[in-house]
This record gives sequence, C-alpha cells and structure tokens, in this order.
Amino acid sequence: MNSKEEIIKTRAAGLGSSDAKMVAKIGKNGGLSDADRQRIAIMLGLEEKKEFRSIPTDYGNFIEEKVFEIIREKYPNVVSNPFYKSKSLSKKYGFGIFCHIDYEVELNSKLIWIENKATIKTDDDAYNDYFHQLAWHSVLLHEKAKSMNKIPILMLSHYHVDEYEEVFIPENFSIRIREIANPGSCFKKGLEIISESVKDFKYEPKEELYAESLPAPINEKMQQIAACIIEMKKAEKQVDEFKERMRELMSENNVKSIQNDYFRITLVGESMTTSFDKKSFEKEYPKIAEKFTRQTRKSSYINLKIN
Repeated sequence: MNSKEEIIKTRAAGLGSSDAKMVAKIGKNGGLSDADRQRIAIMLGLEEKKEFRSIPTDYGNFIEEKVFEIIREKYPNVVSNPFYKSKSLSKKYGFGIFCHIDYEVELNSKLIWIENKATIKTDDDAYNDYFHQLAWHSVLLHEKAKSMNKIPILMLSHYHVDEYEEVFIPENFSIRIREIANPGSCFKKGLEIISESVKDFKYEPKEELYAESLPAPINEKMQQIAACIIEMKKAEKQVDEFKERMRELMSENNVKSIQNDYFRITLVGESMTTSFDKKSFEKEYPKIAEKFTRQTRKSSYINLKIN
C-alpha cells in the first residue's frame, strides 16, 4: 500500500491517471496550453509541485478508507493504492506513464481494478467527468492483466457526498463495472505531442497556479463556487433591472417609499456629492501628503475576481 506522500512524489516522475484529461485535451487541441506546460514542467523538475490539503480532500481520504473496508469484506486480499508503471508506453514516449488505482483485487482468473470517487454528482455524471481517468486506468489494467494471463475488470465505486463531514452513509455508496472500448485512442495524439515537446522544453517558473493542478475535490468545490457566482450575477442583474423600473415608476407617481414583509424601497432624489481628490493633492502637495500618510498592517485576504 502506498501512502499519499509516496503517491504525490511519483507524479514528478511522469504522468499518471490524474493527468489523463490533460493528455486527451492536448491531443484534441493539437498543442500545449500554459496550464499544460506548467504540469509538464513539474514532471521535468522545472517547477515545484504545490500540495493542498483541505476539508474536501481530507473527506475524500476518509471515504476512501471506508470503501476499502467494504471491499475488504468481500475480497480480503484487496490492495489499496498499488503503483503500476507501463514499461512499454514509458519507453515509447520517453517519460513515466503510470497510475495508482484506488483498489486492486487479484483473483484466480481476473484482475480487478476499482477507482473510487466521492462527489456531489450522480454515478453517471461522475463517470462522464472522470471518463479519461478511467480510460487511462483501463489501458494500464489491460496491459498488466495480459502479462498475468488474467481477465481485466475495471469498476467505478461511487459515493454521493451530502456534506463534508466524517460520516459514512452506506446508502450513498454504489459500485459497478465500467467497460471502455478502445481506451488508448483518447491519449495517442496527446502523448505524441508531449513526447515531442519535452525534447527541447523551456519553461519560466510562475507564481500563478492553474486550477488543473489542484486535487479533484478542490477543483469540484471551485466549480460549485463558479455556479454560485453565475447565479449571483443573474440575481444581481434582476435586482438592478427591478430597481431601475421601480425608480421610474415611483418618480412618475411621486411615491417616496414602498415596503413589503421582506424589504423597503426608498426613492433617493438627485443630489450633489463632495469627494477628496487624493491623487491631485498628493501631486500638488507631496510633502504635506507624506507627513499625514500612515501605514497600517492588513491581514491577508482573498480577492476573487470574476472573469
């Protein structure tokens, strides 16, 4: 069984299943984005791999342990997070191609790999979201099973997340076989592009981190927040449009305020405001401005800028 720290270290030695979506995207786009280049720089040791620990990632580890216990009841010889590296593909493309499947079960005639996902999404949505990762696993599973003369079986275990609390609800858990036809076709072109790019790869380290480099639970949380922001912007637009209509209506009918059980609308008439032109003052009287300027320490904070 590999620890999370050991799994993290191996990511710098090549590409794993968590990079599968990136590889497929590179093949589709026909080139590398800045985010792709950052991940490849990490693989080549030109960029530091940032590690994030959060409530969602800790919760994911908790669920993974609980699922391991369930599977172990049926398959006592189950192994958690085994490492498998493809010798043929790694040699072909010039860098490590590997994976850490969540659970592996070896039977007399079968080799079973099980990928576990704890997510707010449904089983089918989780399959669609993580299709490329499952396809990557499928490629390596078939290779390993063939070398062992066993039948490969890929399964997806799904746990539907209600809240990120350390509570396991058995009814939220399901597991099923997922067969993927010709899984290697997703990655062939992308791997070829990456293989060519690493031969003369130049990279300048950046302070900005692309979301693709974050753990899946944090990425999913960011997507939830993005959905919230979209809804907020829609709601703000509706409120602004409503306020403008009410301003016109109240002005035409000489109404100063309207209220209901939830809020009060007040019509504020035209007025003049007075403000201090700080920039002009500093330019005209720099010594006086410096004399009355003071510094205060502010705590760090997040500035979330909407694109």
